[in-house]
Amino acid sequence: MTMRAMLACLAVWALAAPAQAEAIKVGGGTSAGGNLYLAQDRGYFAAEGLEVEFIPFPAAEPVAVALVAGSIDFGATGISAALYNFAGQGLVKIIAGSLREALNCLDADRTFLTRGGVFTDDQIDAYMELKWEEVYNWEHQPAPVEYKMYYSI
Repeated sequence: MTMRAMLACLAVWALAAPAQAEAIKVGGGTSAGGNLYLAQDRGYFAAEGLEVEFIPFPAAEPVAVALVAGSIDFGATGISAALYNFAGQGLVKIIAGSLREALNCLDADRTFLTRGGVFTDDQIDAYMELKWEEVYNWEHQPAPVEYKMYYSI
């Protein structure tokens, strides 16, 4: 068998072998991260080659500790003092779970964002004013599932 034939056989074997899903551990409280369970049920993680194991926690604080300890790969939880402390040390990254949280973080980061003239306070205020309208609309209108649950006959 020539080298070319051997390489062709290896390529066919590699393409035919099922891809191994990457296993990740996701920690969260009982009420946090509901959208993650929905994503799991709909097969979104599997479609991306992820095999998710959900690890329940009784509160936000242990989720932050588990992240830093490496016991979980991702956490879905509320904000806690430990989480802020670890983020301040660069040990974890906080990602907003809603537009409201993102706008609050944007407002809190003004010093960083205006340093060097990258943004002005007026630009940040104008952007936030537009986005707060979206927050208000989202929070004051029923979601489609609520129509089904409460308003259908």
